[in-house]
Amino acid sequence: QSCIGKIDNLIPSLVTLALKHLQKAEKDHYRVNLVALVESCIYYDPILAIRAIGENSLKPFFEVWFETLDYHYALAEQKVAFCALCRFLRFSPSELPPFLNEIRPQILSKIVVLLKSIDEIKKAVENLRKEKKERNEKARMKEFGNINEYDDSDSDDDDLYGRNLPKDVPEERDVVTQQEGSNEASTGYTSALTAITNDGEVKPYGGLNEFSFDGSDAENSDGSEMDDDVDTPLDFIDEFAFLYKNVSEAKPEAQQAFQEAATPLPAETRQALEFAFNQGQARAKNLA
Repeated sequence: QSCIGKIDNLIPSLVTLALKHLQKAEKDHYRVNLVALVESCIYYDPILAIRAIGENSLKPFFEVWFETLDYHYALAEQKVAFCALCRFLRFSPSELPPFLNEIRPQILSKIVVLLKSIDEIKKAVENLRKEKKERNEKARMKEFGNINEYDDSDSDDDDLYGRNLPKDVPEERDVVTQQEGSNEASTGYTSALTAITNDGEVKPYGGLNEFSFDGSDAENSDGSEMDDDVDTPLDFIDEFAFLYKNVSEAKPEAQQAFQEAATPLPAETRQALEFAFNQGQARAKNLA
């Protein structure tokens, strides 16, 4: 967002390049990276990105995008997807192609699912950091002879990259990535989201954990390691406040479209969305 107005001329080329390679990409992680490039362009300027995609290509792209959300394991990947989807909420129906207006309920549904997933990732990262801090403290005490024995027998097995993951986080869902600062969403929000199931979603293109490109297990297909010490500008974005700002700062027609799109969603999803919106309003005031 710090580049607004400075790279407008690059957006069409970036989108075209990503879509060109996406047609031939076979590896799941490579597909996610290409989709993430388009997501970043949408986050930068949705209208420019949509024009670059082309109205006739919107449906196939969104099919791939919604399906690849299953493979957005890293926190940064999920946050850029979330931010890109939220950006559409700023626009009134007359400003968007008909297809995007048709899938507004699905966009809202995916936003709610991503909020829940981001919340879970943050908690897993925070727990991992606490465990790491405790291990380091034990090691320091042992080094200086303050304890007789350093017992690390209760720690979890290292994953294939040598990192120690919490027991409740499967290795293929390794989400140790770039998040500093406040990492906890409210208990009420988590409870509201927990009630949501894939069966309850409006999902013409499939829900999360439902689609696989090549039948392979959910994992980074190129075997690459996620760096857990890299900071990004997305670290400073509060998801709840971001959702609230994109709706509250939109034109009245866009706000009406937001309300109408939420109507066909399951009751649990609507409740979670309403809670997230109210939470975002409170957080936006605190951040002001």
